[in-house]
Amino acid sequence: MNSTGILLNIETKFLKEKNKIEKLKEYKQINNCSTEDALLDLGYVLEEELLNEVNLISGLEIVDLKKISVNERAIDLIPYEIVFEYSILPFDEDEDSIRVATYKYIDFNLIEKIKQRAKRNVKLYISKRSDIRFNIEKYYKIKKINYLADKVQESAIKLNNNLYNQQLKVNNSPVIDLIDDILNIAISSNASDIHIEPMINKLKIRFRIDGELIEMYSLSSSIIPFVVGRIKVLANMDIAEKRLPQDGRIVVNVDSNLIDFRVSTIPTIHGEKIVIRVLKKNNISLNRYELGFNKKEEDIINRLITQNSGLILICGPTGSGKTTTLYSILNDLNKINKNIITIEDPVEYMIEGINQININPKIGLDFSSCLKSVLRQDPDIIMVGEIRDLETARIALRAAITGHLVLSTVHTNDVPSAILRLVDMGVEPYLISCAVKGIIAQRLVRRICPYCRIDYYATEYEKKILEINGKENVLISRGIGCRECNGSGYTGRIGVFEIIEIDKEIRNTIIKNHNIDILRDLCINKGMKTLKNSCRDMVISKITTIAEMVKIISNID
Repeated sequence: MNSTGILLNIETKFLKEKNKIEKLKEYKQINNCSTEDALLDLGYVLEEELLNEVNLISGLEIVDLKKISVNERAIDLIPYEIVFEYSILPFDEDEDSIRVATYKYIDFNLIEKIKQRAKRNVKLYISKRSDIRFNIEKYYKIKKINYLADKVQESAIKLNNNLYNQQLKVNNSPVIDLIDDILNIAISSNASDIHIEPMINKLKIRFRIDGELIEMYSLSSSIIPFVVGRIKVLANMDIAEKRLPQDGRIVVNVDSNLIDFRVSTIPTIHGEKIVIRVLKKNNISLNRYELGFNKKEEDIINRLITQNSGLILICGPTGSGKTTTLYSILNDLNKINKNIITIEDPVEYMIEGINQININPKIGLDFSSCLKSVLRQDPDIIMVGEIRDLETARIALRAAITGHLVLSTVHTNDVPSAILRLVDMGVEPYLISCAVKGIIAQRLVRRICPYCRIDYYATEYEKKILEINGKENVLISRGIGCRECNGSGYTGRIGVFEIIEIDKEIRNTIIKNHNIDILRDLCINKGMKTLKNSCRDMVISKITTIAEMVKIISNID
């Protein structure tokens, strides 16, 4: 395959204008890239056209990587640095040969290098650049991070402290590529948080995926100042201040999705620890069926939100999906004739047509002060991100009984606890009974990975947890762990709920006797399915596992 031949053929076929040829040469020189990459990046040729040209010139067979399964043994034979530098993909192997896909010219020296590393003959194929890059990202992401970390470490050895800060802003600096890749992998892994933790002899990077912290990378401690410094530059923090906690923000656009990274640093004995919250601003499922609500629960929510006034409370601990449920309700209420205002800390997702406010306690803009101002904005519907104190609670409740529909959250375990929490804050029971129209308590449980799911008969211990007769055989499921789920056995999460509408009898009980056990028994008698029973149904339906159910009931029993 001859690179010059490819260029001449493409010039003849597609580049009729001289200025395009000059621009192509200039682009290659500035970006130090191949002819093929320049043609694709500038949009002078489509991937299919380039594929056909390379096929005609080289005679190499075309392979469609979307239609084959990549052999991971082939992946392990070629180190990432070769794959990354030359944009090739080993996709299959046998005892005699390794099959490698490329979209551009490969010289004899590279073929010999692959042959020596794989200890096999090399068979070349051609494929689309996008498919090759997708598979490199999929199969080499851990190898790539380690490769980039090694490059950062090399820079650290070469540079003295005076030159270190300059390296954080140089376009071709390996630390920039390293941080970009960590952020991109976190997005593609659906991580909610990134933990960057300096230890005595390593830099540990963990992602919170589906509510669980998973260690992704263990890198050299020598690159800690580079990694921390680069993130501080991106988040507009003071890189010279290492003694005090700092907060910052990074906003990027990835595939037309706005991603907001909220950055927090705190000093530790081995350096600054960073936690980055990943907020996908305009990429959220607002379908309540997908969130886990069944038809009966959906009907209750629809009755609650059709009312013109009252308070709807959503309760659960941090990370239980309360905000997503709130947004699903707001999305339904978002009509052209409604003035909807939200007060949030922070605004996690943006919805067109809704007025969203970020509170800022540093300047005195907290929930209570902001809520007072919002009430002067002629709102129909108000969402208060969280009721944290007595003043906010009283303002929200009084707004709910004076013609506003108010949505909010409290940090409690279940439905009855939400009432008791307001009482403990100092809110008068009569005000609670008048204002609160409905309460939703929720948790998130992990879904069993569909790629490694296995069915098995529940043990006696598991049947006891499920409250099933010991003589009955019950088929349930679990994940055994695979590449698709990072070995966890789970992919994604779904909600389990308990919901109650506040009727006259419950109102009277709130006023006369707000004992938590009496309230719980009354709600169950009214037909409320508890969190425990909701989770039990998910286990029997093979959506989640006994282990997830145990975590739920241990926090509420």
